[in-house]
Amino acid sequence: MSLKQKTLSSFKWTSLDQGLAQGINLIFGIVLARLLMPSDFGLVAMVTVFTGFLNLFIDSGLGAALIYTKEITEGDKSSMFWSNIGIGILLSVLLVLSAPLIANFYGEPILTIITYFIAFNFIISSTTPVQIALFKKELNFKSLFLARIIALILSGIIGIVMAYNGYGVWSLIGKLLLMTALYSLLLWLFSEWKPKKVFDWVRMKDLLNYSLPLLGNNILGYAKNNLDTIIVGKVLGSSSLGIYNKSYQLMVLPGNQITGVMGEVLFSSFSKVNHDIDKLWHAYLNATKGILILSVFMSLSIYFAADSFVMNVLGEQWSRAIPIIKIMALVGLILPTAKSIGALFNATGKTKLALKISLVTTPIYLGCVITGAFWGLEGVAYGVVLAIIGTAVPQLHYAVKLVNRTVFELFSENRRILFSSVLCFAIMHLIVSVINDQSELIWLFVMPISVLIILTLLGWTIFRKDSKMIYSILKNR
Repeated sequence: MSLKQKTLSSFKWTSLDQGLAQGINLIFGIVLARLLMPSDFGLVAMVTVFTGFLNLFIDSGLGAALIYTKEITEGDKSSMFWSNIGIGILLSVLLVLSAPLIANFYGEPILTIITYFIAFNFIISSTTPVQIALFKKELNFKSLFLARIIALILSGIIGIVMAYNGYGVWSLIGKLLLMTALYSLLLWLFSEWKPKKVFDWVRMKDLLNYSLPLLGNNILGYAKNNLDTIIVGKVLGSSSLGIYNKSYQLMVLPGNQITGVMGEVLFSSFSKVNHDIDKLWHAYLNATKGILILSVFMSLSIYFAADSFVMNVLGEQWSRAIPIIKIMALVGLILPTAKSIGALFNATGKTKLALKISLVTTPIYLGCVITGAFWGLEGVAYGVVLAIIGTAVPQLHYAVKLVNRTVFELFSENRRILFSSVLCFAIMHLIVSVINDQSELIWLFVMPISVLIILTLLGWTIFRKDSKMIYSILKNR
C-alpha cells in the first residue's frame, strides 16, 4: 500500500475514531450531566488538572521520537517501555503523597480519597505508549479506533449505572479508571509487539535529544491550557468549575474532533516526506483549509444553538454555561488551526524551536487568564479568548517559516473562507435577532442546519475551489 493510500486509510479510521468517540462522549456526558450535579464534575476536574500534567511525563515525548526516527531497534522500543513503567510507578506514588496537599489547596477534604483512586491511572496508562506509537508509525489507526471505542462504550455504561444508583462523583471516577484499564488491555491484545528484558542507555539518549524539547513544549502548553481550571476551582469553587469545564469542553469539541482526525495522521505522513518543503507546504495548506471550514461550521452551530442545547439537553442547573459558551466561540474557531502547527514542528524535527516559542507565549497566555479571573467566570472566558488570539499569530509565523512561507501568505490563501465566516455569522445573527425564545427545543436542530445551508451557499459562490478540494478529500477517503 502506498503512502497516499495509507494516509487516506488512516484519515478514514481516525475520522471514525474521533467522530464516534466524540459522539459517545457527548451522549454519555449529557446523561451524566442530567444525573449528577455540576459540583461532581468540578471535583474530578480539580484532580485531573494535576494528573493530566503528570501524565505528560509518562511518554515524555518518546512516542513522537519513535514515529520520527526512520529506523528503530528492539532496544529502542523495550527501553522506552521500561522507562514508561518506572515513571508511571513513580508518578503514582508522588500523587498519593500529594493528595492531602491538593485537598487543602482547594479546601475540599473529599479530594484526598479521590486522588488516591485516580493515582492508579498512572500505573495502568504507562503500559501503552509504545504500542500507541508503533500503531501510529505504521499508520495502523484501525486498531487504535477499535480499542478506544470499545473501552469508551463499556466504561460509559458502567459510569451511567453508577450515577443512576446514587454514587455521585464516584461514578465519574469509576468511568475514568475503567476506560484506561480497558483501553490498555485491548491495545495489548491487538499489538504483536511485546517488550524484551533489554535497556539501551545510548539509544535512549538519542531519543531523548528529540523528545525532551517536545516534552518541555507539552508541559508549557498544558500549563497554558489548564491554568484557567486551577484558578476557577481555587477562586470560584467546584460548582463554578463544573460549569466552566463543561462550557469549555463544548467549545473545544470542534478542535478536538478536527485536529484529532488530522493531527495524528499528518504528523506520521509529514515525517515520511519532511525532506520536500513544497510538499509539506501544500499538504499543510490544504489541511488548514479543511480544518478552518469544519471549525467554522461546528463553532457557529454550537454558538447559535447554545441556549436550546443547555436548557433542553443538559438541564436548567447548567444555565450559567450559556454565556460562557458564546464568549468562547472564538476558541473553537481559532484553536484547531493553531493546534495543527504542532504536526509541522514535530515532522521537521524543530521541537526545540517549538519549545522556545512556548517559553515566550505562555507568560502572555497566563497573564490574560489571571487578569480575567478578577471578573468571574465571564472574565476568565474573555481572558482565554484574548490569550489564544494573542499567541496564535507568533506560533503560525514560525511554523510557516519552516516551509519558507509567511503568515500573510497563509491568510491570503484562506481569505475567502475567513470572509465567508464573518458573513455567515452576520446573517445568522440577523436571523436570531427576530427569535423571541432561543431556548426552545426546535432551535437545537434549526440552528446547525441554517449554518450548514448558509456556509454551503457561500462555499459554492465565494470559496468554490476550496470547497471542491475538501469534498474531494472526503469522497476519496
